[in-house]
Amino acid sequence: MNLNMTLSKSQYIRGLQCHKSLWLYKNKPELRDIQDNQQESRFNTGYQVGDLAKKLFQNGVEIEFDASDFNGMIEKTKKFIANGTKVIYEATFSEDGIFAMVDILVKNGNAWDIYEVKASSHIKEYHINDTSIQWYALSKAINLNCAYVVHINNKYVRDEKLNIKELFAIDDITDIVLQKQANIKAQLLEMEDMLKGEMPDIDISDALLALNERFADLAYPFQYKHYYHPKFKGKYSIKVVLPTLFPDDDELDYKKLGSIQNGGDAMDTFANLHLLKDKSKLDEIKKDLLAYCRLDTLAMVRIWEKLHEVIK
Repeated sequence: MNLNMTLSKSQYIRGLQCHKSLWLYKNKPELRDIQDNQQESRFNTGYQVGDLAKKLFQNGVEIEFDASDFNGMIEKTKKFIANGTKVIYEATFSEDGIFAMVDILVKNGNAWDIYEVKASSHIKEYHINDTSIQWYALSKAINLNCAYVVHINNKYVRDEKLNIKELFAIDDITDIVLQKQANIKAQLLEMEDMLKGEMPDIDISDALLALNERFADLAYPFQYKHYYHPKFKGKYSIKVVLPTLFPDDDELDYKKLGSIQNGGDAMDTFANLHLLKDKSKLDEIKKDLLAYCRLDTLAMVRIWEKLHEVIK
């Protein structure tokens, strides 16, 4: 049974995490978050890492992103494959309701290997789900051999010249990706049925209680609208949630910090430290970075305490 909907891989991951979130994203696009500076900085970091990873598989061809012509991207991918291209960056497919762009697709004998590039130092669950849905789509168009996640090697210490092979670690996740294939079709059919109906109802108490075991998912109740305040205005970043829950609290005010007052500033400053010519400023920057990190941690603790009061 073919699906009538089309989901990107990120939308599939969203659906796995929360049906209500996917329903809102697809049916209420006006509620989608506006990209902020921190998100933009994260995207830029991801792009930089992706460009570096391409050097692991050189002499490839890239499918240029064109939001106005996804079909054109798919056709270019088919053309490169037919012409015997060995390495394709951003290879694009749309199969059985899934639109997928593969970071790096490499020919291996009579089949292809998938390489997904992640700007993190270890593999996370959503990386596996991300690659699994790509395998599901691509396997309907081409023969596949292995699936890998390319991520940062946090044990690498750079000398003067950047060593690309040492910068990255490559993990083979083929076995677990294959194991997940059996459930994907049913998951997609369930999502399709859900999207056709009314907005799903989710019990807020379960979502909040889950924080006891999943502290890393502190944004969850805000992101998926389980806890909402008009002042959030559809956003759920800590810079919006914190002052709403704790107005007029100087200890939790990011504007009271020094030169680094948001995650984008922190990431950009840290990433560009090696370019700093005036080394006398290092201590001041270190102090500002630590102050920002302290407040970020304190803010999460205070928000967790507030949510815990709500569910008592």
